[in-house]
Amino acid sequence: MTMTLEEMKNINIDMYRLSENTMEIINNLNGVFKGLNDNKQYHKPYTKQERMEYNKTKQEHPKKEQMDPKYLASTKRQADIGIQRDIKEITLLMNKMTDKNYEKISNNLFESFEYVFKEYHGNDELEKITDNMNNTIKYNSAYSTVYSKFYKVLVDKYGKLFVDGLDKVNTLFVQSMEDLWYVDSDEDYDKYCKMIQDNKIRKSLLIFITKLVMNDYYNEDTYANYMSLLISKIEHNMNSENSTPIVEELGEMLYDMLTSSELEKVKEFECWETITQFVQKMKGVSPKDVKSFSMRCKFKYMDINDYLNGKKK
Repeated sequence: MTMTLEEMKNINIDMYRLSENTMEIINNLNGVFKGLNDNKQYHKPYTKQERMEYNKTKQEHPKKEQMDPKYLASTKRQADIGIQRDIKEITLLMNKMTDKNYEKISNNLFESFEYVFKEYHGNDELEKITDNMNNTIKYNSAYSTVYSKFYKVLVDKYGKLFVDGLDKVNTLFVQSMEDLWYVDSDEDYDKYCKMIQDNKIRKSLLIFITKLVMNDYYNEDTYANYMSLLISKIEHNMNSENSTPIVEELGEMLYDMLTSSELEKVKEFECWETITQFVQKMKGVSPKDVKSFSMRCKFKYMDINDYLNGKKK
């Protein structure tokens, strides 16, 4: 079936996204075989010279209908060049970023940013840069450390576009906390899979925000606010009927938030005492005394307590 250009633009790429484990395997294989295909670039970025030639061509041939058909045939790549292709190149580079290659990749990205912000100043399509970053963050928590570091630099360097991008992350997380739900796999397997995906996204967003605090983009108030939100959701759901799976999931989130933190830093926050008191209280809860609390919950808070006391991660 032939698709129109508009239909192709509206394809939901999320449904084709590979799992985090698969992405990790691919990244490992890329590391093993790095260099074997150096002469083959299937997504070769345009060079500065190519862009200069393209811009010169636009000035010399302002109307497409006046161009020589032979010229059009010889410049087939021209159809790709433009803001969509440049944003795609930026996204591909970002998805290659790791702690080890951060300096090299970030320098290449800064060069691309300088070009696109000058070439497409004011174009709404530029929002796709942060939208693509945020999609990676949502589905791959492994990127949270390096992306939180890079996002902070981008905000300092370019301002509003990336500030707005982070606002979207926070809004999405808060909304996800209002939509906590559970369904058994035997009841509706498709919905169960959707629930698992939603839980994964919620955790990834929280880990990313936590890393932004650790990188000093957000202050301790942000950390305390999200910690307070988690605690209030736990306390509300554990006193509600049939909410044990949700309480278990929230406990996992609390664990992920703390293990993604630098404890020595968090110990200086005013909310540290609140955290330790809550964990002490929860590890002493008996499942039979509350409506929605399991031994799994209890063991998780015992693990959290051990982590806070430096015994394990």
